[in-house]
Amino acid sequence: MSSGSITLDDIKRIQPGIEKISADYGLDFFPVVFELVDYDTISQLAAYGGFPVRYPHWRFGME
Repeated sequence: MSSGSITLDDIKRIQPGIEKISADYGLDFFPVVFELVDYDTISQLAAYGGFPVRYPHWRFGME
């Protein structure tokens, strides 16, 4: 990985190792979808709808 930026290829490369470590600890998790966007896009998303301030519980959004 290059310093300061992570690419989708970097995430795909380290994902199996992270999943194995998680499984070794007995953790069960849902698939994660990563969306990598540039500065302009994230600024537009924040301006349009903002970001959640807090989630009321760790299960928020699972239903």
